[in-house]
Amino acid sequence: MAPAAAGCALWWVLALGTLPLLRDPGGVALVNGVPAVVGPLPARVLAWAAMVAAAATAGLGLLLPTLVTMAAGSLLGRPVPFPVALRVALRHRRALLVLAAGGAAVVAGVTVAMTFMVSFWAKAALAGVAAVVLLPLLPAVPAVVLEGRTARQALSRAFALAGGRTVVITCVLALCPAVAVLDWWPPGRLAMLPVLMALMATAVTLVFLLALTHGWRGDAPMAFRAVVDGLPAEPPAPAGKRAAPVIALAGLALPGLLLIGVTAANPMDWPAYQRGERSGSGELTSFSHFSVSADGRAVLVRDDALLLECADALCTGPGSSDVHAAARRATAVAGRALKLCWYRDRGCGPGDGLPLPEFPSAVAAASLPGGPGPVVAVLAAEPRSRSSLWLLYCGDPDCGSATRRQIAEVEEPFRPADDQQLAVAVTRDGRPVVVRHNWGIGEVAVFSCDSPECGSVRRTVPATSARPADAEAAGWGTPRPAVAIGQDGYPRVLYHDASSATPVLLECADAACAAARRVPVPAAASRGVRSTLAVDGAGRTLVAVFAPGGVVHLATCATGTCAARPVGTVDGTARAVHLAIDGAGRPLLAWMSEPEGGGWHQTIIRPVTG
Repeated sequence: MAPAAAGCALWWVLALGTLPLLRDPGGVALVNGVPAVVGPLPARVLAWAAMVAAAATAGLGLLLPTLVTMAAGSLLGRPVPFPVALRVALRHRRALLVLAAGGAAVVAGVTVAMTFMVSFWAKAALAGVAAVVLLPLLPAVPAVVLEGRTARQALSRAFALAGGRTVVITCVLALCPAVAVLDWWPPGRLAMLPVLMALMATAVTLVFLLALTHGWRGDAPMAFRAVVDGLPAEPPAPAGKRAAPVIALAGLALPGLLLIGVTAANPMDWPAYQRGERSGSGELTSFSHFSVSADGRAVLVRDDALLLECADALCTGPGSSDVHAAARRATAVAGRALKLCWYRDRGCGPGDGLPLPEFPSAVAAASLPGGPGPVVAVLAAEPRSRSSLWLLYCGDPDCGSATRRQIAEVEEPFRPADDQQLAVAVTRDGRPVVVRHNWGIGEVAVFSCDSPECGSVRRTVPATSARPADAEAAGWGTPRPAVAIGQDGYPRVLYHDASSATPVLLECADAACAAARRVPVPAAASRGVRSTLAVDGAGRTLVAVFAPGGVVHLATCATGTCAARPVGTVDGTARAVHLAIDGAGRPLLAWMSEPEGGGWHQTIIRPVTG
């Protein structure tokens, strides 16, 4: 254990000690206090990883044979000191480095191949084949250091000794690295490596000696006697025995302490995030709402009326539960779920949810500063190919009662594709601002109220786009727009361009948004994946989007430009990404995806820095 701990500690010192050279390169971040990949890696991060991997291959390629020699001495009653065992490994360094390089090449090839595979079962099959091929090669290490064979001879010897017992040997040797995949406390994972190295060396040596003496047929007795006689006859020094526990404890503790220090001081200037994740079974068809209350409770709405109510913003603590809204649809605002029902769909009785004027309807909700409850915007179908726009002022936070006010008549008919094309925000002085994106004609309309009661409304059209060839089909599943109020009191509107299906930000130049600057947001083209918009407590306009390659970007936009950085990756098919602002004015991002193989995966992050 002592030499394993010391050798692994040197490698961790090299790896973690050189991290400060990578000052905010992008693609990496501190997630829950641990370095993690959150996007495409730049060249200098890949170069650093290659350097560390080469050092690990060379170092571990000498450390494991050293431990094998020491383990053989202990098993055979002839202890070998660490310096002597290291000299034996160095004497056979050429053959050992060939084995290490070959194993590293196979692992790298399998890793690269898996990045191009989509099916989980294909990845599992490839990993299984690689394990069956690679793990039986480990007995080639004692064949080199205990029998003095070349790399090719050692490989031949390992396969000959394995014979028909390949699966058994694989299972025995796989027990040690299998422990490494357990979700240990991150600093504890570093301490596990020397433990695994010591156990692996003992297991490899024991399996080799048992296979060598199996049946005692042929040259087995002579080969065994040659291994025993070939062990160095130099006894360990008493001082080395006394120092071994100290070295072992120091080597086990140093990497974890170094990791804690590097991540706490963050000399790399990496952004830091807190992240919570959940997974479940069943089909995921939509992820429509994410809201956080002032006291940190979160609500997510998926598949129209399935709610996840969380006691904390990251949905990781106790008290999080999945419930059905018992309504046709639900929305969320201020960390509360709002159930919705329609008179024409069925009678709205007590507990059925907020009664809406007509069905079908597009619905959006926002907090009303100083009000008893939220304000809900509704676009309802009307006879004679018309639509009407309503505001519902809730009388309590759960919207058990509401006062309705029709604020506008819309000349265009309500199309099924308009089901999600509505957004609402409220200015600091309580004036509602409603945005409707009409995919059929490629129009973004802003309805601005003159007062909190919305006595009169001004309608403006700050943006239009080319009408899609098949507007009705293109509108199905189209991401809804988003609206927020900037620090200057003017609206910020995010919508998906009808022709390119990419998000566009409108920076309004006045309260009614009669004129606006059009700001393209870099993102992957998609007609079914929603982007989102929010303004945080510092007054920054934030946009969350899915970028090409399955990466989630958080962009900070101002004066006509958007600067984006990756914050996470998507597991499978992306559905939507949402932004919410907590009571302290900090943003939270939530996204859901459908992994290969079915089910759903939910991720929520809260930026701590950056």
